[in-house]
Amino acid sequence: MENVVKNVDDLVRLIMANHEREEFYKHAALISKNAALHDLFHEFAYQSQVNKDHLSRWLIAYGSAQALDLTKDTIYRKALRWMKFEVSYKRRVLLDCCSTVEAMTQKEYQAVMKDSTLSHATLREIQQHLENFETCSQQLTEALAQPQEAGAANTASKTVNLA
Repeated sequence: MENVVKNVDDLVRLIMANHEREEFYKHAALISKNAALHDLFHEFAYQSQVNKDHLSRWLIAYGSAQALDLTKDTIYRKALRWMKFEVSYKRRVLLDCCSTVEAMTQKEYQAVMKDSTLSHATLREIQQHLENFETCSQQLTEALAQPQEAGAANTASKTVNLA
């Protein structure tokens, strides 16, 4: 019984992490005026939505019918709220905030995988999610390395014209 509770808790942690990631990228897409970044952020948000659906099916398979409180005020949520505020007023930090979101999400996944009693099939799917997040991180790194668009102020070496 203890393993079942831990498994459910682990899956809930991952669902929450994906929910927060999805919400962040929806917000990032709204404030981004760069078409390529806008599309990338929508892709990341959709990826987390799909991950939540897959993890929710595993949650049911493990016997949990619990409703998730996606409004719970977690440390993760507080950090994302702060980042949303910062991004709203300092758009030049958007990609850095996105990199932080990716790192936080990957950290949640790695913590679950490190000390998990989930089935091999569940862990394989979680590993695939983690690999996808690593690809997303690489895409963000590439976006950070791209030169600014013409006419953008050169205020920092890692800025992107989002206005």
